[in-house]
Amino acid sequence: RRVLFRSSSKYVTSPSITWIKDNLRQDRIIMFGFGLEVKKGKSSERVGHEIVILAYHKATKLKSGNTYNYIEIYDGWHKEPSFINYDLVGFSDYNAMAFDVK
Repeated sequence: RRVLFRSSSKYVTSPSITWIKDNLRQDRIIMFGFGLEVKKGKSSERVGHEIVILAYHKATKLKSGNTYNYIEIYDGWHKEPSFINYDLVGFSDYNAMAFDVK
């Protein structure tokens, strides 16, 4: 049996949390690439990684009542999924593509 992948949406730069939630609701696979600036002495270096977004979670801090958007991800480095606070992480650049599996 042959599996074909086709893009279900265009390449998106700086995807919003709404874009991520909409694509997850439609059972799409989301590939997410990002860069971070890492300080190296007096200078900084961009490092990047590609991950798969598995799910979206909203969390409320009990003391303050602040809400945060988390994405559950698989990065290929760990056996278990990880979580990223999408509101607080400081990506230098980020992009995504969603796919349907047909």
